[in-house]
Amino acid sequence: MKLRWTFGQKIAAGFAAVVMLTLISSLISVRALRTVVADKDRVITENAAKLIDAEKFQAALESKVAAVRGYLLAGTDGYLQQQAEASAEVARLLRQIAIHLSTDEGRNMLAGITQAESDYAQSAARIIGLRQSGTPLNEVARLFDETITPKRRALDKLVDEFVAREERLLESAKTAATAEATAATNTVLVMIVIAAVVAIAVAAFLSRRLGRDIGAAIQHIR
Repeated sequence: MKLRWTFGQKIAAGFAAVVMLTLISSLISVRALRTVVADKDRVITENAAKLIDAEKFQAALESKVAAVRGYLLAGTDGYLQQQAEASAEVARLLRQIAIHLSTDEGRNMLAGITQAESDYAQSAARIIGLRQSGTPLNEVARLFDETITPKRRALDKLVDEFVAREERLLESAKTAATAEATAATNTVLVMIVIAAVVAIAVAAFLSRRLGRDIGAAIQHIR
């Protein structure tokens, strides 16, 4: 027996198809937007945070070096206090940066920085001890140039390379997040177009079918 739908059933089926497609489009849009938000959050909380910590470390290291140089020149205890505070900040940032590193390359670079910073600190402590013991300033300056300056340059080189790496990773993460956002936007636009096309197709189909049925009903009445 051939199934015949009433006018109301055909209209209801058409609306149901449009609603279902709209629901599917909405779910896909929500998922796409969640992916975009997650990618942007990762850029902010991970990549940007690591770069900020690396730059803070660089600044703390500069403060420590300046304090060491200041004490060797002036011999006042205020510089020793500044050096101790900067050293504590350097150690804190090294620990904080290590927590967020997820690749062997990053961990190896940080290990090299940690070792270089330790070498610098030991040399600085020896020179400071000589200054405190009354070693002539010209001898302290000579030892500074021979021992501390090369270690400082080696340390700066490692830190600069690490900061540059974090900058590249941040840019790469931003590019990937932007590409993901563009893809999500395109997906949403495609679903909107599909929903509109299907809605128009359903409306046209119902119009033809209902027009045919109405015409047949009129002929039957006549």
